[in-house]
Amino acid sequence: MALVDEAGNTQTGDSASVVTLEVASGPGALSGLTTARVEKGVATFDTVSLAVAGEYALRARCGDMRLATNTFRVVPAAP
Repeated sequence: MALVDEAGNTQTGDSASVVTLEVASGPGALSGLTTARVEKGVATFDTVSLAVAGEYALRARCGDMRLATNTFRVVPAAP
C-alpha cells in the first residue's frame, strides 16, 4: 500500500513509518506478517493471506491514521 498526500502523490521521502494491516470486517483472520516498514512511501505485505471465503474490508494503521479499504470478496479455490 502507498502512503499518499491529499493530492494523491506517494510520499517517497517516507522510509521510516510502520503500517499494520488488519481485518476491519469479514469472517476470517489475516495470516502472515501483518506489519511492514514503509520504503519510499510504499509498504508491502508479501505473506498476508486470507483462508476463509467471504466478504472483507481491511484496515491499515500508520501512527494515528486509520483507513479502511473497499470491501472485496474471497472465493474458494477450484478443486
